[in-house]
Parts: sequence; structure tokens; C-alpha cells
Amino acid sequence: MIGLLLAAVFSSLLAGPVAATDAGAGCAAFLRADYAQARSILRPLAAVCDAQAQYWLGVMYAHGRGYAADCGEAIRWYEKAARRARTLPPAR
Repeated sequence: MIGLLLAAVFSSLLAGPVAATDAGAGCAAFLRADYAQARSILRPLAAVCDAQAQYWLGVMYAHGRGYAADCGEAIRWYEKAARRARTLPPAR
């Protein structure tokens, strides 16, 4: 039994990193200057209304990191994030 558990753990480690499921991972990639990774994490999350992902896409567009600098696109993502954040329940 323990052997099966160890085998499962090691095979998951060999399979590579676990797919990121939150915008925090995209933010971390951005802060590491891994803009391609940040974009691949954040874009799908932003498309399903994740306010944090939308905000970070705005940052990427505003500063030309991972995308060509585009103030209009940055504003669009910032506005989406702001609208989404207003609909979220208050943090506890």
C-alpha cells in the first residue's frame, strides 16, 4: 500500500508542474518576468471573470509586459476587474 502511494507521488512529480488554477500563480509568473507563463495562466481566468486575473492583464498591457503596450486594452481590463470586484462579497 505504501509502495503504491510513493509510486503515485513520484510519478506526479515526474509529470511536471501542476496546472495553475488561480490568478496568484499568474501574478507570481509576472513578478518573475515570465510573461508568457503569466499570459497563459491569466488570460483563460480573465475570460471567466476572475477579477484578479483581469487586473493583472491590465497591468501587462499598461506596461507592455507579455503584450505590446496598449493603454486602451489596459483600461478595458482594469474596468472589467473593477466591475467584477464590485459584485464579489466582502472578504472575511
